[in-house]
Amino acid sequence: MGELIWCAQKEAKVPFTIQPMNFPIYTIEELVYYIDQNFYALDKNVINQNLARWLKEELDMQALSEELSQAIREQQSAYTLALAIVKHSGLYNSQELIQMKTKFSNMDGKTVIECRKMKADQYLKDGKYIQAVNEYKQVLSGENKEMMTDELRGALYHNQGVAYGRMFLFPEACESFYKAYQENHSSASREAYLYALNFTQEGEVEDKSGQMHLDFDTMREVFNKFQNASSDEGAIGERLKVSDAMKASKSMSLSERRAVLENWKREYLESCMP
Repeated sequence: MGELIWCAQKEAKVPFTIQPMNFPIYTIEELVYYIDQNFYALDKNVINQNLARWLKEELDMQALSEELSQAIREQQSAYTLALAIVKHSGLYNSQELIQMKTKFSNMDGKTVIECRKMKADQYLKDGKYIQAVNEYKQVLSGENKEMMTDELRGALYHNQGVAYGRMFLFPEACESFYKAYQENHSSASREAYLYALNFTQEGEVEDKSGQMHLDFDTMREVFNKFQNASSDEGAIGERLKVSDAMKASKSMSLSERRAVLENWKREYLESCMP
């Protein structure tokens, strides 16, 4: 489903208000869009008997209202109810419904914090690194940090470091990986910290590797992994493409350079889109 939604069905005279943020919903399209964008926080504040009545009284969606009402009485999960709403909306094709069902199934039974981590991880997987970093920061802020296990905090900091690294923000990546290791004592976070540190300038970050329980065997193992990564055919190919592009830029016309720049800008903006 795209970002632009054409509201073709009935609009309510009285909105359904989603608590506790007092967010008003007037159409089934708006409801589905809210579910799609806030799937990590679906609960009885969003899908309840009040919503079922509203769908019947304001949008004349009696079949959906009865289905929801019955499912709520049977104490079915919020994600089962959300999927029913999405199906009735007619806004998704069969393939998109399968993807939505899979996403909801993965969320079912998890805490809000775990669901928000999955949302951030999806941003990271989709290459939307700015959104991923912002989501990780929000999940790790305030009281949330005290409500999660050390392992979960470590996983969040580690993935935040990956997002920073993908944006070539290696000092920030180092800090994230270091925090991850302080929480989870994971060899993966330690190795990622050393790898990111390798791409920073002298004095750019404080070298905290001495605080990460490094011994000779660990350093040798990490060094071997760096060597393997450096000799990987895929990595070599990428470096050659960058080198060729830099050489070619010297012979490019001004219009060709502008075209390349515009393409980079477009790709960057697409990666930032929610």
